[in-house]
Amino acid sequence: MNARSSHDILNDATLASWHSFDNGITYDSGPNKLQGTAVDVTLAPGKEDQGLNFNLSSSYYQISGYVLLGVESSSFSMSLWIQRTSTGEGTLVHYSTETDGQGWCTVPIGFSSTGNIIATAWAPDNQVTGPVLSINTWTHIATTYSPTNGLILYVNGASVGGTGAQSNGAPIEVVILTLGNSLSGGGCNSQSIATGTFSGYLDEFRVYSRELSATEVAVLSKDKTCFDGFMNGDETDIDCGGSCLTCAVGQKCILTKDCNNVLCTNDICANATCNDGLKNNGETDVDCGGSNCLPCGTGKACSAGDDCDSKNCRSDTCIDKICSDGIMDGNETDIDCGGSCPACAAYQMCKVD
Repeated sequence: MNARSSHDILNDATLASWHSFDNGITYDSGPNKLQGTAVDVTLAPGKEDQGLNFNLSSSYYQISGYVLLGVESSSFSMSLWIQRTSTGEGTLVHYSTETDGQGWCTVPIGFSSTGNIIATAWAPDNQVTGPVLSINTWTHIATTYSPTNGLILYVNGASVGGTGAQSNGAPIEVVILTLGNSLSGGGCNSQSIATGTFSGYLDEFRVYSRELSATEVAVLSKDKTCFDGFMNGDETDIDCGGSCLTCAVGQKCILTKDCNNVLCTNDICANATCNDGLKNNGETDVDCGGSNCLPCGTGKACSAGDDCDSKNCRSDTCIDKICSDGIMDGNETDIDCGGSCPACAAYQMCKVD
């Protein structure tokens, strides 16, 4: 098993959710498996593979179960790609304790009536106003918060401003995030955000329970690679799985093909065993041979006699005991050859070519 870096461990511990929409519209590729609910949104080409299309006034995508977001002044980060198809107002992320968007509620990311991207903090009210975003162009948006640095808004990997140190109110309850719509929560605290339905495409929505660094945000804003130190694209763990290199034992997976010649069991690349249906673990054939598993039967691959039940390995294949007893027996056509034994050499007896 490859040693995991401190960054890998930190990422696993603080990635609250990651909805890439590449493994189904509801699937959370993060460790907490916070499945989403899609209402009047459809899969469409995204920034990375699949994304969401919001094209109706009733469109929204909702995720429940954020515990730390409900804790006062708890650090967090949000990251997403968007492509607007219209200008003006709209909700990107709505925060509430009720599924209809009400209860304890705010709008942490959205647009003003003039189309400026805005991020908000609450108690005390504060906000960061960014630029008007171009339509029909993919843009990366991120917000980070910590009590020390306050709220920072990033557009395409660059900071466009921050509040400075401040507290941030929270309901001390589990939080629900709704993407693209405030639902019945249009009267919630939104400051200069003009709530309404987002029209366009959204992809790669992530929530972290810590403040990402400017460098980390910059990486998320770039096209994904298999060597960027982040779990992105269709990867199942950091820089492995999906269309990247296979993952090592102990790393996360979705399918067995995500793993380096071991099974994917309970979303983890499992240790090799002698009954996993794969040739691994030093085996000479599937689930047999080598120093760790039982010997192989006749016809299986081998590298030495000990790899075979018969103790006979010839031409890298296990053969029956009768094929090495020095007499013509069984269905052999000559001494120790022909029939079910290895083929005979020139000038030895045979029945068929």
